[in-house]
Amino acid sequence: MILPQNCMKKSLLLALAVLILVAFSGCINHNGDNNNNGNNENNGDMMDTWFAYFQSGNSIRVRTAPVTRTGGEINVPRDADWTDRGVAISPGGSGSWDVRLTGALSPCTVVKKNGTFFLYYIGADGNRKSDGGPRHRALGVATSPDGLHFTKRGRILTYLPHNNEEEGIFSAGAFLDINGEIVMYYSALDAGSATSTTVDSDIRLAVSSNGLNFSDKGDVISHANSKIWGYGDELFPVGAFREGSTYYVYYIAKGYGANWDLALAWGPARNNIAGNTKQILEVGSDYAKSGCPVRLSADKIAVSICRNTITQIRTAPITSPSSLSSPVQIYSTRTGGVYLDVAPFPPPTYPCPVCGTIFTSRADLNGHIVSEHPGQVIEAVFYHEKDNSGWITKGLDVVLSTVHNDIRIRNKPAYNIDNRGFLSFDMSTIPDNAIIKSAYIKVMGVTKYSGWHLVVDYSLYGAFGAHAWGRTPEASNIASLPTGPNVWTQSSPFTQVNKRGKSQYRIHEPTASTGFGNFYAGNSPSSPELHVSYMIPETFTETTVTCPICSSTLKLRVSSAESKNIAQICPICGEAVGTGYTVAIITELPWPIYTEKSIICPQCSSELELTISSKPEENIAQVCPVCGAPAD
Repeated sequence: MILPQNCMKKSLLLALAVLILVAFSGCINHNGDNNNNGNNENNGDMMDTWFAYFQSGNSIRVRTAPVTRTGGEINVPRDADWTDRGVAISPGGSGSWDVRLTGALSPCTVVKKNGTFFLYYIGADGNRKSDGGPRHRALGVATSPDGLHFTKRGRILTYLPHNNEEEGIFSAGAFLDINGEIVMYYSALDAGSATSTTVDSDIRLAVSSNGLNFSDKGDVISHANSKIWGYGDELFPVGAFREGSTYYVYYIAKGYGANWDLALAWGPARNNIAGNTKQILEVGSDYAKSGCPVRLSADKIAVSICRNTITQIRTAPITSPSSLSSPVQIYSTRTGGVYLDVAPFPPPTYPCPVCGTIFTSRADLNGHIVSEHPGQVIEAVFYHEKDNSGWITKGLDVVLSTVHNDIRIRNKPAYNIDNRGFLSFDMSTIPDNAIIKSAYIKVMGVTKYSGWHLVVDYSLYGAFGAHAWGRTPEASNIASLPTGPNVWTQSSPFTQVNKRGKSQYRIHEPTASTGFGNFYAGNSPSSPELHVSYMIPETFTETTVTCPICSSTLKLRVSSAESKNIAQICPICGEAVGTGYTVAIITELPWPIYTEKSIICPQCSSELELTISSKPEENIAQVCPVCGAPAD
């Protein structure tokens, strides 16, 4: 597209606040995976500092702020907490590739690898003849040992397919992947010819093992793909991160229905993110937007949104990066690439709600509660099985939740349309003997959601397929599910949960209507959840044992609460018979039982044979028949 002079002037007033993924060993996701997938590898250098890089005139400056915490969460700095630390990058000299540092979404992104800061920024080799805008924009990098003093390392990526002055790179977002590679997404401006004054922009992928030399992997999102939100003109990536096995890319869209609006793309691989896209925030053309997260805790990120000289900081759950909060801080100055240098967060843990013992899996926590704290109520969240959930149109379509990343519900007899939604949750981590106290389903409706109260049936349909639509449910109308546009809503409580496998539910309209509704599902970051409260009761097992001394048959009762089991003795002869909660006599053999024992006299060393009765009152003190000394 044409970038008119007034548009370019406006863009120079905007500073993109690209928030960078913080160091994180052990990211939490709904599957419990642990991955070091942040932008930071800490190596004992100075930590607990915020770094903010921003454009000031034709240079890039840096500010810092101390890290403070509330509990286990890092606080977003106040405006007054920041201190200007001077110029980080100056423009190159006459004739250099970065003589001009304005006219792009830059500084772009910061990654820390092996103790070195890599600051990626965009430079231009001069001004365009057509309108005076930046010419031949390219992506470069500067490195620093402390985040304050940088050494330029030159251009790393260029894009000039037709050597047109308008072409180049306009934005970028990167992160450090779990294998140590830096994954970079960048915008590629293409004029289509050497003389055109209009450009479009695709999102491309490049990868580097050292942060300096990148291998270009080609387009991953095309502006011409009508399935991409905001397609049609220019797409500008501004941040990226990985959570578990999912790759996320925040991007700005200028196209159909989009005007400098923030969007999110995600998928199962670096080069496979085009299948899922959605709008995040509609803020208008006077904004420059960003979205790559700074991790504030194990489950929360922060993102920034800049408007002219004002910056808003918002937060979002790491499991739902599209769900932005209201601004938590507002800065009076524009904030560029932000980097948070802190020690890695610990791996996910599950503390016992009774004694505080820490476990690394929910299964281990359950085992501990069964053993030590029977009767304690546990709160657990389960996420829908995206490949076993979806929606079905009666007699027609069977659509997995991953096809459109939503579940659509509609009942319009006049058009022979009756869609029902289906949700499946794997409950295998709940013990079979758990007592379900209550449960509810939680979903996020999309913009066109109708606002109805849907009906939830308990229907164990097994494998998702056409048969599920009309099968007789195990229980009908177990809950009502209210709906709302782009807000989380939860059903009324119920207790129908399948502890021995999958809990599955059918969701439909209570009556025929003319409306249409759906909620996010599939690969969407805002996928359905099943919240379950349960307790694990104390149980007892009984075993039969034989006393090794008196040969009595005994019943040993053992509690599932190990702390209640103690050493038990035979009630007849006093011999130890094992560990348990109680012991009782089943049968006792005829009395008395005599056993022989050889001993040595402690005085004359004679070898003696002692006869011992199983009846304690029959045993008396004995003396050595040789010397008269006490024997036993």
